[in-house]
Amino acid sequence: MNVFIFYGNKLDENSKSSKLVHNLESHLNSNKKINKVFLRSMDNTQFDFMSNWKEVISYEMNSEKKVVKDEIMKSDIIIIISPVYLHNVSAYTKLFLDNFASWSHTMPLIGKIGMAISLSSDNGNKYVDEYLTKIMNYWGILTLPSVSICLSNMQELAISSYLRFIEEEIVNAEENIDNLVNVHQEKMYKMNQSILHEYPEMHPERIEFEKNGGFEFQTFREALINRKNHRNKYTK
Repeated sequence: MNVFIFYGNKLDENSKSSKLVHNLESHLNSNKKINKVFLRSMDNTQFDFMSNWKEVISYEMNSEKKVVKDEIMKSDIIIIISPVYLHNVSAYTKLFLDNFASWSHTMPLIGKIGMAISLSSDNGNKYVDEYLTKIMNYWGILTLPSVSICLSNMQELAISSYLRFIEEEIVNAEENIDNLVNVHQEKMYKMNQSILHEYPEMHPERIEFEKNGGFEFQTFREALINRKNHRNKYTK
């Protein structure tokens, strides 16, 4: 099992948020069921700003974005961690999401399990949790309940408890994968299937959807079962 973590900020050794992210990485690396943890933050990732949809769907992505995409595709678990700013995700988190915005149409991450984690000093976590969960669902990810953490008055013992909970949830998630499918994903799958079928054959989004077997199955659940039984080339 591989885990991909994106943290929507720079890592600062004096920050409680950064310490939590590093501790989570350590927890997961020490778990024998986890082979590799990919940790991405704005310290080791350079994304381009997306100014229009043409740039989003272009084949000409920068080399680092290709590497990040490959890490995501190789991972079974996707964790997106965002600080809460003005009851919203951080600008860095939004930049990450924008770079892979076309996935909301092509759903290439069907079969992967995700978790949204919001970090605040006081409040606003609910809005970030809901937004990140929604985007992951659009991408095809089966989402676990989100985790909201208010760090201002939280003691080390409580943070450690959260980390153990997160580790346990994602390690055991595949046992209940069928129960994570929701009705919204079924609707989105059918809608994307209908819309992309009308796109020109050489349109990048149609090509990706078709490459992932999007037109072969009647339902999201059928596509999920197929993905579970036949891992695509990224996860081999």
